[in-house]
Amino acid sequence: MSEQWLEARAPGLRDLPDADRRAIFDFAFLWSLFEAQVMGNFARADRIRQRVDAWSQAGMLEAEFYDAELGYFRNRYFADSALTHHFPFLALRPSDHPDLVQAVIEGANDDPRDRMLALLMIVWRLRNNLFHGAKCAYGLHDQRENFTHANSVLMRLLERHADPGSRKSGSTILGTVFPRLHERERRRAQRNACCISAGIK
Repeated sequence: MSEQWLEARAPGLRDLPDADRRAIFDFAFLWSLFEAQVMGNFARADRIRQRVDAWSQAGMLEAEFYDAELGYFRNRYFADSALTHHFPFLALRPSDHPDLVQAVIEGANDDPRDRMLALLMIVWRLRNNLFHGAKCAYGLHDQRENFTHANSVLMRLLERHADPGSRKSGSTILGTVFPRLHERERRRAQRNACCISAGIK
């Protein structure tokens, strides 16, 4: 019933292939797990940077394991020696390290710590643009690869950095963690369901 309701109100959802829907729905659940098990139930750009710095200092960064995903986003946001039209729609905020993200995307900065931080800032913006979209301009088209690669990043991070003490049974996670949208976010999503995907590029 909820899917039918969304099809009637979310731009482009009705015509979205099942594989695209799955990638987006999986992202919502994977982000919930990431926020609960890696970010201590509270994700924010500065706290993500702190996690990356801690992994780097502990020799646990392993940035090379994410090269395929970073390569995908580099190709999406930078081509023919220029940023593509997709890049501005990430809507990077000042706290999202926009200069660092751009330098990594352009290949001017290849530092492992900065590569990892830039990749997570992109995933962070995909999350925010999905959960907090404010306009109905773009629908959900052309998002499968974005979320497929973001999902790969989140799964690998969970495999390597999840806090063992935060792991719960599947039923408990479904009841208390998914989605880790705070009550304010859920109310906003209900009010603006037709705009859920705005700005995701």
